[in-house]
Amino acid sequence: MAGVDFSLNVTINDRRQLTGIFAGDMVNAHLAGAEFAEKQTRATLSEPVDAVIVSCAGYPLDTTFYQAIKRSTCSY
Repeated sequence: MAGVDFSLNVTINDRRQLTGIFAGDMVNAHLAGAEFAEKQTRATLSEPVDAVIVSCAGYPLDTTFYQAIKRSTCSY
């Protein structure tokens, strides 16, 4: 409804330092950022495991359950 013509997305590391900037078309910039983030953060295991313990990266990213769940998505 707003007529978005340009989008700016960034990625950060565990020290909250800027690691990537993705700008331009809203869909393409988001997809490029998501692909970059996945390559930088995805862990591959050589065999199945019984449990995985994850973190939401600490304060303020874990202030509320809503904030925490945004950082806790997984791909299989």
